[in-house]
Amino acid sequence: MKNYWTDPKVKTYPLESGKDWYIWFRFNGGNPTRVKLGLNKIPDYNERLEQANLLAAVIRERLEKGWTPDNSSRYLKRIDIIEAINYGYEQKKLHVTKNTSDNLKSSINFFIEGIKKLKFSNMLANNFERFHAKKVMDYLKAEKQWKNKNYNKHLGFLRSIFAEIVDADYCKINPFNDIRNLKEEITLANVPPTDEEMKLICDHLQKHNYGFYVFYMIIYYCGIRPDEVRQLRIKNLDFENECFNLPGEITKNGKFRSVPMLGNIKNLLKDCQGINLDYFVFGTWVSHGGRHSQKNWFSPNPYSIKEDTPNKQWNKLIKNGLGINKTLYSAKHKGADDKHAAGMDIKTICDIFGHSETKMTERYMHSLSQSRLNEAKKITLKIF
Repeated sequence: MKNYWTDPKVKTYPLESGKDWYIWFRFNGGNPTRVKLGLNKIPDYNERLEQANLLAAVIRERLEKGWTPDNSSRYLKRIDIIEAINYGYEQKKLHVTKNTSDNLKSSINFFIEGIKKLKFSNMLANNFERFHAKKVMDYLKAEKQWKNKNYNKHLGFLRSIFAEIVDADYCKINPFNDIRNLKEEITLANVPPTDEEMKLICDHLQKHNYGFYVFYMIIYYCGIRPDEVRQLRIKNLDFENECFNLPGEITKNGKFRSVPMLGNIKNLLKDCQGINLDYFVFGTWVSHGGRHSQKNWFSPNPYSIKEDTPNKQWNKLIKNGLGINKTLYSAKHKGADDKHAAGMDIKTICDIFGHSETKMTERYMHSLSQSRLNEAKKITLKIF
């Protein structure tokens, strides 16, 4: 028999009456089902009414998807949504690299900010559903001006956090499982700069931020990711063997990697010799990576610069300053092309970049398809 129900409605009373508010509906003609779920803890009338209407909409959505009201939720552990998110993060970070852990932390900080802004922070985790998660994500996308790629990245991280919350029986269903990824725009942002653009970029960086110029050269010559360069310490520089020794805690895949100092990198870093081994190569003297002047910036210092500092500096100096619409990361693509053109085989480039397979490396090499096309043109076939 098909289930039927009445539309969930909000029952309100003047706050001074002391009577509890609730959402009520009838299911299959039975007695009214009443749902309160923390509504009466909200002291402000308008805020309580807003949350009550949202709860009614959630119940309506659940009924439309085939939900049968029962008491199963009482067997779930009771914990508020923010506490549950922090729990999920602590569990997840036990099994991921430091870089991934930092990305997860960034996502939950944004999400908790959205929860507080939309006044969902009083909710229990087992009452937090797709409706609420989607509303927070839509708010953050508009507020933070996320592109679809950023939205999808945070969506994936939060989905993995909530998998831990479900596993701990703090909620029944992962609210992010039914939220679709947004279609990402195809961009040519990582197309490498031309030789002419490269010369302009390097001259400009040397003039306005020499330390950042060296930072950029390491990405280009050695293929080390910007966030790995940001976390380099003096002790990771092996001048005797002319290489960087990257510990697993700063690499993307969590594995140790040794990268040769190519080009003139050894000479560019010569002033790092004899400095405190625990200093960051491109650090700051300001704790927590705070605001900087240009003095001593991107140079050996005790504190790490913030994760977004290199991209902000790149946008200021190169995208806005020179009008060159290329990303900081495109230096790695340029380096891959130039290494291949100089005769370095793909497998070696793959090892330097820390890729698990050459197919991934080939995606960085924009010149490779043209090279293969030229080789194909040399083939002489039979004419019939």
